[in-house]
Amino acid sequence: MDETRETAYGRLLTLGAHLRRALLDDAAVSELTTRVIPVVTQTDQQMPFVTYYRTGVESVPVKTGAPSRVSVWQFNVYTAEWTEGVELAARICATLDGMRDDTVRMCRLADAAENHDPNVPAFVQTLTFEVRGRE
Repeated sequence: MDETRETAYGRLLTLGAHLRRALLDDAAVSELTTRVIPVVTQTDQQMPFVTYYRTGVESVPVKTGAPSRVSVWQFNVYTAEWTEGVELAARICATLDGMRDDTVRMCRLADAAENHDPNVPAFVQTLTFEVRGRE
């Protein structure tokens, strides 16, 4: 594999760190929480907190040759109160949905769901984003 392709895959697989930084830099999100952590490793986090991880990479065929790569990221918003979770999830959507910059060509909300996690215990808002990085 040539270095250019390897670098492109590296950027694709690490877009989560860039999305995390965008959330932490957004005043509306950081007003509610500064705990945005990759793949939760412990359940004793102080609420509210957000976990995120890449759930997959999809190849999207294009007419011009090599397929475009889209990474899929899941953000889980953990809160003690349901309304607090909805508010934080809405702020995350406002920050990431439609995001474009030097690193991200396209970021769009693909799905949203909610649940209750009795193990934490917490209300959980799950947001799924499809992200296409710049190559």
